[in-house]
Amino acid sequence: MQRKHTPNYYKTTRTLQLLEHSCLHFFVTTSTV
Repeated sequence: MQRKHTPNYYKTTRTLQLLEHSCLHFFVTTSTV
């Protein structure tokens, strides 16, 4: 069961990181402009 849960957790973490990176990029772009 633990093994089956790991990929899901990894996917969620990756999505969060992607979202965070996108927000950061947007913030930097807005600050520059």
